Order: sequence, then C-alpha cells, then structure tokens
Amino acid sequence: MSGSTGTRRVRVGIIGCGEIAQKRWIPCVKHEEHALLVAVSDIDATLAERTAREASVPHHYSDHGKMLEEASIDAVIVATPTPTHLSVTLDALAAGKHIMLEKPMCLDLGEAEQMAAAVRRSDLVFFPLPYDAHLSYLKAHELIKAGFLGRPVAIESAAIHPGVNHADWFYRKGAGTLNDMGVYPISWMVGFMGPAKKVSGFESTIRKVRNLNSGVAVKAEVEDNVALILEFDGGVLGVMNTNYAAGGLIDNVIFHATVYGTEGIIHLDHGENLVVFSRREVPDSSVVEFEGQKVYSVKFPPVSDMTRNSWSGPEIVRDFLACILKGNRPAPPLPNLEQQVHVIEIIDKAHQSARDGVTKALKTTFRP
Repeated sequence: MSGSTGTRRVRVGIIGCGEIAQKRWIPCVKHEEHALLVAVSDIDATLAERTAREASVPHHYSDHGKMLEEASIDAVIVATPTPTHLSVTLDALAAGKHIMLEKPMCLDLGEAEQMAAAVRRSDLVFFPLPYDAHLSYLKAHELIKAGFLGRPVAIESAAIHPGVNHADWFYRKGAGTLNDMGVYPISWMVGFMGPAKKVSGFESTIRKVRNLNSGVAVKAEVEDNVALILEFDGGVLGVMNTNYAAGGLIDNVIFHATVYGTEGIIHLDHGENLVVFSRREVPDSSVVEFEGQKVYSVKFPPVSDMTRNSWSGPEIVRDFLACILKGNRPAPPLPNLEQQVHVIEIIDKAHQSARDGVTKALKTTFRP
C-alpha cells in the first residue's frame, strides 16, 4: 500500500466492467482518499480498454488472472455475473488479494461451502455483498435491541424491480429475481432476526419474454416472481416477496422491511426513512401521521453527495477499505462470510422447496 501524501492507500483492481462497475464501483473507488484504482479487467477486451481510458485507470486486461498476477494491487472488487463468482474469488484468494464480492455471493450452498473453506484458510478481508449497514437498518437494529418493539414476532420484507434490460444473463440459468433481488431482503431478515430454521419457497414466471435495450428479445429461463416463508427461533415468522414483474415504480425499485413486535412496529426502507409505531418516545425523531396514526419518523441524510448517483456505494467502499487498513475481518452488520453462507443456503433451499413443494430445513448458522 502506498500514498504520496502519507495517506495509506489500498491499490484496487476491478474485475468486470459492466453497468454496476461503471455506475457504482469505479466512481466510488476513485472518490475514496484511501483507495487507488490501478487496473480493470473484462473478458470483453474492448470494454476493458474503453473503461480504463474513460476512467483514467493505468492498466486494463481481458484476463483477470493476468491482472491478479501482473498488476500491483492489494484488493479486488468482483463485479462479474454470478455464475463466475466462485472461480474468480478462488483465483483472487490464491493470489493473496482482499475481496469485495458482488451479490449474491454464489449460486448454491455447495459453492458457498467451497468458497468459505478457501476464505477461512486465508487471512484476507472477504466482504461479500449485499451491504446491510445503511443508516435506516442500523437505527432499526438499535431500536429493536433496545426493546422499543417488545419481543419481535414477525418480519416482512420486499425487493421489487421491473427487471433489468441491459444484459441477458439475468434471465438465464443461475440468475433470476431470487438470486439477484431476493438476496437483499433475506439478508435484512436474518440480520434482524438471526439465522432461520426452515424455508418454504414459491416461484413463478410472469413475463416470459424480456426485451433488452439492444432490441434483442430473451426468453426467460428463470423465475421473476417469488415469495418465501421463513421460520426463526422462538416462533418468529418471516415473509419475503421479490419480483422482476411489477411496473409503474417511480424510482424503479422498492426495498423495504417491517418488523412486528409485541409492543410496536418498525417500517424502514433501503435508504433514508424509518417509521416507528411505539408507546415509547423514539429519540431523534419527529411525530408524523402515517396510515391514520401518530408515529415516530426518523430521517437520515445521504452518506455523501455521491450516494444517490452511485446506488449507495461510497459507504460500502469506505467500510471495505477500513477493514483492510485496520486488519479486521468483517462482522455483522457489515457484509461477512457466515451470514452470506446462510443467505445462500436460504436461496438454494427456497429454489428446492418451490420445485419439490415441501418446506426445507436449514443447517447453516451465524452469530448476528
């Protein structure tokens, strides 16, 4: 790690130059004073070269293996399609690089266990998304632990999106809305309630043909409409819905969760809003009317001026770099190995449940 002004800087390479890298990771890494974007790679050599030129990145590669071997980097951000996550992550671990891995971590529990074994053999920072630790989530977690809801009894969550139109792999085997979108609310649910014990899954495909921005029509091979029921310790139940089928969304996406307790309710979204039904006064809140009732509302400022335009990326990169610089293994509420292995098992078993028509028991666990 180096820096001309004395600031320690993590030298970063990005694997995968698609939309998520262009809109989130490249601008956010370049924004961070503790990061230096050294190289990018993509199997599309033209895209890699253009990305490096437009972002003023000194090195570009069409083979991530060569980048791992030749570029002077400390860490990588893996932003490739999900089916490649296992092989690319194993390559990066073997090369001794810290890793931020795009969600979902991998395809199934078998891959997750293989990845986990390799991570545990290393002393590297492994930061598997999604990132739960947004301000609304942290505040909700604090209020739940402080007893503002009494004893939690149920949780609902949702991630709704009309469906992406920039790449066909989202509708091929190994993708689908549960893997791509459901991973967010599932991670929230287990973050709040702890590891789940059982899952029942229900899936359907509403929009069987997708018209991409390129003009190509793609026949969907995967589900675009999913509902899950989760059972937690103590009789707590959870319901999750995710789909790529809803339209009319003003900002194109909905992320929210509602936690029900014996003494109150918390409703939060993925960004800056949290509403609390409670008999106790909530600190640092204002009283507003919501669904005909007086409730406590907590609003949070954007993390930075970049937050909205980069899909909430600055805080994610900041926390990844901090783990590297401090030598800390990420633990909840930050993205961490054990929680995401559990999330992947839920997704894997939910697919099995939908196929077989039976509830599936879960074997993995983690410490929230």
